[in-house]
Amino acid sequence: MDFVIEKKAVVKVKIYDRELDIKKPTVGMIESLNAQMKAVVDDGEKFKIMRSFLVQLGLPEEVLNEMQMDHYLELVEFLSAPKKK
Repeated sequence: MDFVIEKKAVVKVKIYDRELDIKKPTVGMIESLNAQMKAVVDDGEKFKIMRSFLVQLGLPEEVLNEMQMDHYLELVEFLSAPKKK
């Protein structure tokens, strides 16, 4: 076998001294997120969509509520960016 993927990726992140296992989003999740974001104009609604996305990936609500906005955006970018080789 020349190419094998054993399991879905989980990344370990440390947010304010709390270590968490967060799932990497699937292609379907990213497509759904993009479609939802394009369908909404209101920034408040977009923020709710992103919150839901992060919770779906395994980020606890209580951690999310404690995050500073710039850290929140960095995490979204980290999780949704393709892995660099």
